[in-house]
Amino acid sequence: MARRVSETIIFVEDMDEALQFYTGCVGFTLEKRNDWGFTVLKMDDKTRLGLMLASAWDREYPDDDQLPKARVALQTDDFEGEIAKLRRSAVEIGTIKGEPGGRQAVTFTDPDGNPFFLWTDPEESMAEA
Repeated sequence: MARRVSETIIFVEDMDEALQFYTGCVGFTLEKRNDWGFTVLKMDDKTRLGLMLASAWDREYPDDDQLPKARVALQTDDFEGEIAKLRRSAVEIGTIKGEPGGRQAVTFTDPDGNPFFLWTDPEESMAEA
């Protein structure tokens, strides 16, 4: 099964301030900044940190009562297979966002309620990583 931890996602209120902190104080470098409120920082070839504007999360998931905890993001090339495996294991999953064949994502939790974010994007295939 092709799967990797792509990054841990931290929610921030001010992206510029967060970038200054994580690059200037902590030692991350900017890998990619998306205009919709998500930035990927990297420490080395394997250590990445995702920063997401809290307001971007609120736009995507307006029905959530509170901002989620930091979560580990897992990338897969077999999204449907991973969802089926989670369901067979009786893991509660959230609402799947995106369209089949395109970028898709879903949140699920471990038995202690710790959130994980499973995602896929055919344009960022793991075979290319």
